[in-house]
Order: sequence, then C-alpha cells, then structure tokens
Amino acid sequence: MGWFNSDGNKDGSWLEGERSHEHTHRDGTRGHDVEAYRNTYSDDHMVSRDKATDYGKIHERNSGGK
Repeated sequence: MGWFNSDGNKDGSWLEGERSHEHTHRDGTRGHDVEAYRNTYSDDHMVSRDKATDYGKIHERNSGGK
C-alpha cells in the first residue's frame, strides 16, 4: 500500500482510478470510462504503472440519454 512521506509526497504502491475523456459508447450514449491502475511512486514521481484489470472498467453515462 502507498503512504505519504514526511514531505507529504506519495511513496509506495497506490490503487488509483483514471477517468477517460468524454466519448460515445457503443450503445450511442455519451460518457466516460473509469479504469483502475496500480501506480508506484517514489517521492511523488510515478516509477511504474500497471492497469488493474482485475477491477474491470466502469462506464459512466451522462444524464439525458443519447
């Protein structure tokens, strides 16, 4: 797991979500996708990044339909 060091910067491994830009989904609705990543930091600098495929993907749809 990740932690904040004495300077308040990220260190260690963090599970973080990332939201895509708005786009049109296959069903015609517009929205965003949210995917999880395992990011490793050293003094607030990302040193590795792996997609956390075991968490899947979330499709956010805008209200108002298509």
